[in-house]
Amino acid sequence: MLGLAGVPSMIQLIGMLYMPESPRWLGKVGRTEDQLKVMKLIYKPEYLEVANKTLTDEVESLKEETKLPECTRLKSLCTTYSRCLLIGCGIQAFQQLIGINTAMYYGPDIM
Repeated sequence: MLGLAGVPSMIQLIGMLYMPESPRWLGKVGRTEDQLKVMKLIYKPEYLEVANKTLTDEVESLKEETKLPECTRLKSLCTTYSRCLLIGCGIQAFQQLIGINTAMYYGPDIM
């Protein structure tokens, strides 16, 4: 039973080995040629203009983002997504407090 639960994670691990790097990360480290190649992989050929526009928008946003100090970016992230963080952390805490993961794990034995 435990070995079978590992099959999806192994499939995901193998699939992740073949995934390209994030275009945003490639732009951040200055690998714009690779960034363009990945954008061509993501978008269909008929949407290549959209890919180029997205690429230029990302380069501009990265330039603006690197101008800010790290603490400002983290503060901006927390204030922008505070509702999402609160909901996500709240759901996780709620699940842990009521013990649903234990009930789901031991459900077949209990039944």
